[in-house]
Amino acid sequence: MANFRFDSRNRLVAAGETSYRYDAENQRIGVNQSSYVVNSQPALSQVLVKEENGVKTFYVYGLGLIGEEKDGEYRSYHFDFRGSTVAITDQTGKVVERFQYGPYGELLKGEASVTPFLFNGKFGVMTEGNGLYYM
Repeated sequence: MANFRFDSRNRLVAAGETSYRYDAENQRIGVNQSSYVVNSQPALSQVLVKEENGVKTFYVYGLGLIGEEKDGEYRSYHFDFRGSTVAITDQTGKVVERFQYGPYGELLKGEASVTPFLFNGKFGVMTEGNGLYYM
């Protein structure tokens, strides 16, 4: 069971062992040792860059999330009718990850640590390691 802590602005600042940081516009900019660059202009915020343990991942958007570039390799996201990530392909088009979900978004197949953009990921919804969704 995780303990949740909120600050005076009713923002989640801790969930179990995970802590969160926010900027002046209430956009989440960090989780534990990770930091994010966020585009706050669209209707939903977009994470543009994630840095974790010195490794940067750049996210590419069009009319939603398209792909990511990490360590010089590009991977494309593929979504179902709900906007949930069902596959990730490498530069050659080979499927490197597959995901399957239950009716309420629980991950039935696939590894959650591969990407934060799982259930409704096309629209910028991030699945946290503690099971919560950040929108």
